[in-house]
Amino acid sequence: PKSPLIFKFLGKTFAEAPALWKEASPVTYVSKDVPPIFLYHGANDWLVKFRDAENLHKKLQAAGAKSELYRVDWLGHMFVYLFSVEAVDRGIDFIRRQLA
Repeated sequence: PKSPLIFKFLGKTFAEAPALWKEASPVTYVSKDVPPIFLYHGANDWLVKFRDAENLHKKLQAAGAKSELYRVDWLGHMFVYLFSVEAVDRGIDFIRRQLA
């Protein structure tokens, strides 16, 4: 709720538009019926905290959805998506296991 980035994206603070913030959150859409989800996140991410990915993962599991979370310890926000070949490989493996 205090994120200046989300405010810039949505154009309103959490206090001004809590329903809009809820609508923008992936946690809102968690259910047992969502497709399998592979999450990977950089532990050094200062924009989106790793605990947010953990929270989504735990809620998915609690709902009965298939979810896997991979933590990249040495990278932050965008760099994890650009430079973590292992995370991509694990994601591909996750997809293959779901299709098997």
